[in-house]
Amino acid sequence: MEQERSESQTFQAKMLHDLPESLSVDRQQQNITAAQEKQLNRDRLCTVGICAMEKKVKSAAMQEMIHSILVYSNNLLRIIVFPLESIFNSSVEEWPVVDVLISFYSVGFPLDKVLQYVELRQPQCVNDIAFQKILLDRRLVFCVLKNVGVSLPPHVFVNRDSASRKQELCACLAQVTWKKSTLEKSVQSLQNAQNFYQAGETIFVGSHTLHMPFVEKPACADRHDIYIYYPLSMGGGVRRLFRKTADRSSEYYIPREDEKCGDVAHVRLDGSYVYESFLEADIQQDVKVYCVGPHYAYGELRKSPVVDGVVERLSDGRERRIATILSTDESNAATAIVSGFRQFVCGFDIIRCKNRFFVIDVNGWSFVKGNEEYYRQAGRYLATHILFLWSKPNC
Repeated sequence: MEQERSESQTFQAKMLHDLPESLSVDRQQQNITAAQEKQLNRDRLCTVGICAMEKKVKSAAMQEMIHSILVYSNNLLRIIVFPLESIFNSSVEEWPVVDVLISFYSVGFPLDKVLQYVELRQPQCVNDIAFQKILLDRRLVFCVLKNVGVSLPPHVFVNRDSASRKQELCACLAQVTWKKSTLEKSVQSLQNAQNFYQAGETIFVGSHTLHMPFVEKPACADRHDIYIYYPLSMGGGVRRLFRKTADRSSEYYIPREDEKCGDVAHVRLDGSYVYESFLEADIQQDVKVYCVGPHYAYGELRKSPVVDGVVERLSDGRERRIATILSTDESNAATAIVSGFRQFVCGFDIIRCKNRFFVIDVNGWSFVKGNEEYYRQAGRYLATHILFLWSKPNC
């Protein structure tokens, strides 16, 4: 096992060093020079604020990243972490004033309040705050992915939203720079009250049909109760995915007779969902991609939770991951996702299937765990970008 980890780390280091460094090194020097001139003019450092849930800020990965950013900042930055008490209980007028803001959503985080702060103080944001609301709805995520031209599995939306929620969704879409035809189709896909019904192994949504096996995902991205429905030829049951609990990530469920539609499981009818054709991943592994800016993406393979629901772990308790080199098309997708969602630091999930790849999810602020070479590269890119933001005339 230790030999396997050593070989993996050597491979990771080689892969990272093979990235085009000349662009980032030149750009870093230009940004440092501009930031040094600004420091001389203003006689102060660039103030970087970190506004996020305390658990996320204090995580080992985030602490490593903060350290790496400071190492590559050429002593031009100072970092302020917003106290959790202040985030929840103080008015935004009382929050620290910063030049550059790092803020990202996790469950329970008051994103709307941060939006008020950004409107008030106008800091430069590493990850666009308003666009993070798009990441909270899987339907919006798919709309943006389609707009930037990324490959998606065949899918359909089932919308059971209130009128006010539909207005919120359309307000989120209004932020995006759309291709004309894509915007109209996206609005229609979210607002249409489709006729929905299930007949055995097939669901009918308006004029669309989808046959089992298919994946059922709650529209709300905070929900991880994702179900995979199988036809009778594959057992007719349901694999229920959930957030990792100990060494489990999913369970296979055989429906009761009163939970069936014909001979197979009946789908859920209690809210809005995204339905996707089930794609069987090559070598039973998903790809997790971590982006830091449009020019740096790092990929890892992990055992797919649909295999048997057992999480593979290393001797230190971490989930077993294997570095993988992204194809040119996958790297181009990473660039499109960073730009399309205006998230300098983000992650997304890929399924490689029959010599193609499909993006199945986009996450907000995401880091690789336990990889020093990754932290070095990511910290350098982040420090470069922060200095670039600070060097802007209006900062």
